[in-house]
Amino acid sequence: MTSRLIRLAVALVLAWAGAAMAPRHACRLSSPSLFMVISGVCFVLVPLLAFWPRTGRTGWMIAALAPLIAFGSMLFYVEIIHWELFPTSLLNVAGAYANPCRANRKQIEMAKTQWAADENKTVGDMPTDTDLFGADRYFRVKPSCPGGGTYTVGRVGEPTRCSLKQHVDQP
Repeated sequence: MTSRLIRLAVALVLAWAGAAMAPRHACRLSSPSLFMVISGVCFVLVPLLAFWPRTGRTGWMIAALAPLIAFGSMLFYVEIIHWELFPTSLLNVAGAYANPCRANRKQIEMAKTQWAADENKTVGDMPTDTDLFGADRYFRVKPSCPGGGTYTVGRVGEPTRCSLKQHVDQP
């Protein structure tokens, strides 16, 4: 029984090490439901498979394979969420576009500040879209939120806002 518990612990540690070595992806897409399934396989099923065999050789072989299974599962996770046929309903896409949205809003803020300086406007004055966006203005076209939200420029001194709740900056 003691060797079986040791195999269980070793399989858990090795699975964690294998998952920690897996590459991270830069696009910030995630699928919490798929991640839970893969985590269950790596951290529950594989250690239990290493625990149950009565013969030590089979259990230790499964424990030794735990980091490879975990590493492969994490690679699978990164690849499958980028698969074009993966159901988008399982993806957390809104959070993936928060940083580009923040960058767009910051650019609009800078254009609004420059407009106020050029036109001798003060805090509280509100530029129209034609003041900021156009062929001879600060932007050729109004930036759009990559997550599908819309921007409200607002008054000078107020932040530009996105209509998506996930893109609201926390104070």
